[in-house]
Amino acid sequence: MKEKAILLSIQPKWCGLIANGKKTIEVRKTRPKIETPFKCYIYQSKSKDQLMDVMKDGDENYGVIYHGKPVFIKTSSKYSNPCEQKVIGEFICDSISEYEAEFCKEDNVYQDIRQIFRDDDFPDDDDRRDFEILTSNEADNPDDCEFLHSCRMTFDDVKAYIGEGFCKTFWGWHISNLKIYKKPKALSEFGALCDEDCPNCEFWKYDMVNQHERDMDCTNSSYPLRPLKRPPQSWCYVEVSGNE
Repeated sequence: MKEKAILLSIQPKWCGLIANGKKTIEVRKTRPKIETPFKCYIYQSKSKDQLMDVMKDGDENYGVIYHGKPVFIKTSSKYSNPCEQKVIGEFICDSISEYEAEFCKEDNVYQDIRQIFRDDDFPDDDDRRDFEILTSNEADNPDDCEFLHSCRMTFDDVKAYIGEGFCKTFWGWHISNLKIYKKPKALSEFGALCDEDCPNCEFWKYDMVNQHERDMDCTNSSYPLRPLKRPPQSWCYVEVSGNE
């Protein structure tokens, strides 16, 4: 028996805050089309190196004049750790809240973050929805609200992630039943349901039928699951065994 789950790509900075229980809401621009609660696997993405300096043509380097193309001098991120590019844990997303933001480039223009409440009987009817303004740039401290505390982001963090615009919808995935693995798992241990596009599949290869004959066949030992080779940019559906 299989059931749908989600694999989330999360930066090391946020993984640390989730692991220690400080971050209980994960902000995303989209949400899956499955009902809560559902299982989420935490894929810790690779941290980004920090740029220290750029050495250009004509610059002096330890008494020697450098000539050549620009050289970008970087150092590892302070969030770098040995568990990057691995699945480090899982949680149950027990609910997803809807939010909207109104962000502008100019700081002197009114901007806010609000939570959307929909009628259970008419969830798609925008005329029946209500909202609550959680914080705005006119507040004494725009970062001081329960929502931002729960997702461990600042007002400007959300603005940078969501982008400028009027009534931009985003979602808060609520984290519960967190479990951090003692031994992180490889991405290849997770798979999505095969799309049956055999001619274009890397596992569709010539295989020996007998000693003298070969034929095209599926070489995927995990069928009907197709092992993941690349992490999602944000999230993707995966299958999880019902007896896991």
